Amino acid sequence: MQGYQEAIEVFELAANKYPTGEYADDALFAMGQNHEINKFYTKAIEQYTDLEKRYPYSNCIVASGIRKANNKLILRDFSGALLSLERTENIS
Repeated sequence: MQGYQEAIEVFELAANKYPTGEYADDALFAMGQNHEINKFYTKAIEQYTDLEKRYPYSNCIVASGIRKANNKLILRDFSGALLSLERTENIS
């Protein structure tokens, strides 16, 4: 779990200290993936939502929407998962 927290800190630094940097959106996406890997599904959904709000034109948006839907399925939020997929479909 120590590596998990270290990774989150690095990604947060990249996303928050350099919000206009080239990799800020990638850092948010990586934070979501890191939460997912460690089974913090609600935190992952929050990260993907933050990415969508802060960087609506990111190249990570479609993947973020799909991963968000998958996390909602894991949490048994079927209608939320469907809504995430529908929004993602409208983006692509």
